Parts: sequence; C-alpha cells; structure tokens
Amino acid sequence: MKKIIYISVLSIFSLTSCSDDKGIETNVVTENKVASIEDYFEFLNTETNGSVIVQSISTPLSSEAFMATSSIKGDKTPLALKVAEKTVSFTNRQYSQVANKSYSNVNLDNMSEIFGSTFKVALSENQLEAKKTSNNSSSSDAVESVYIPSIVKADYFGLKEGKIVSGSEIVWNADDQNENGVVISIEYNPLSQLEESVVNAKSDNLLKGNTTEDDGSYTITTKDLAEFPQNAILTFYVARAGYGISTNDAGEDYSLAGLTVNRADFKIQK
Repeated sequence: MKKIIYISVLSIFSLTSCSDDKGIETNVVTENKVASIEDYFEFLNTETNGSVIVQSISTPLSSEAFMATSSIKGDKTPLALKVAEKTVSFTNRQYSQVANKSYSNVNLDNMSEIFGSTFKVALSENQLEAKKTSNNSSSSDAVESVYIPSIVKADYFGLKEGKIVSGSEIVWNADDQNENGVVISIEYNPLSQLEESVVNAKSDNLLKGNTTEDDGSYTITTKDLAEFPQNAILTFYVARAGYGISTNDAGEDYSLAGLTVNRADFKIQK
C-alpha cells in the first residue's frame, strides 16, 4: 500500500509538469525565489551518477510514513545514505538495462531527522553522508549547503457541510527557511468517484496545481475548482521539497532530496 502512495506523491510533479494545462502556474512572489512545479520536476528527473530521495507523507487518518529511494548508474548496489548515526542501505535492487541504472526503494520506520535541517553532503564510493552544518565538518567532496524543509502538516477550514468550496482555506505549518515554496495540487481520479454522474461528466484524470510562498495558508478559488465536476471527490496535496546536486573530484555528480507531502480527500461544491 505504501508503494502506491509514494508513486502518487511523485506524480504531483511529473503529471503536472507534463501537462499543457494553462491553469498550472506559479504565483508572483517577492524576489521570485519560489520554485515552480517545473523546477521541482526538473530536479527529480535530472540525470546524475547517483541520487537519494527521502519522502514523507501523511493524511488526516495517519501519521507520517517514510520511504527512501536510491539510484545509481550501472548494475551495482545503489548509494547508501548516512544521517547522524542512522545508515539506510539499499540492497534489494532492480537493474534497468535500458537506463543502465540500478534502483531500490525501502520503507522506513522514521526518517524525520533529515527534515528541517541544513546539510552538506560528503561523497564516498558507495555512500552519501548528510552532515548537519552545525557540525562544521569540511570535505573537498562537499556540496553547498542543502536545506530540507520541515515535515508539512495541513488543516482545512471554511468547509461547507464538509465539502471544499471557493473560499475554503488550506493552512499548514509555515517554514520560513524554505525558499522553494509549497506545491498545492488538486487531483481528480474517475476511479475514486462514488457517483456515476460525476464520472459521466469527466471520465479522464486531471491534476492541477501551482506553487506559492511558504507562508502557511492558501485560499481555494473558483478557478481552482472550475474544471472539476460538481460533487467530485478530489485529493488535495500540500508538498514542499529541498534538493541539491554535488560533484566529486572524479567529476561524478550525486543528488540528495527530501520531499514532504500532506494529502487529504474532500468532495467539492461549486
């Protein structure tokens, strides 16, 4: 079940970025530091010699669940990740001849220590070591500081009989150190609908979203709901991420990312 959830998390970026929908936008923000959805997607799909992504997801009915994904060029064991005294190894792997890459996913009991902290990444032959900058450690193979935002938690206000309407507000724990902003996404899946009339009105998937400043709130607009059928059950995502790429002395590049997502399902009323 977790595997399905995490594939859906990454689809927030991949499906949205591949869409030609003009409703997908980045809000205008002072100094324009907020990353667009395309910026997130570009990083997650950047070709590197190796990468590690740590993911966190929560829902109103569950606490945080964690997963880590590692990949590396060639038919070999993907990079391990060391954070403080914890090491995550990726021994159960799959190799793709087409991509010439090895991949591995592992579910974790807890990996909260990587969120809400700034790291430098030391590179070795088979491991990324994320060191908090407070350690003042140095290395010739260290990436510039990378901030992984704190785990996102969201609540919904201004509902009408339990339904999302124009003017409903999404409120989350703002992270003033996160300059990449927050992705607000709304997903429609016909297979999730309980009413035949809803599916008849729209039989294909639709994912819309934008990025906004990480200031702790977003108000749902009439435009946000316009393309979804009346009484549709929609999935609302609030997501933010931190990421960075480093290069070692051999010219090999490696990436580290932390992605945190809160999701909730609501009917809408337009």
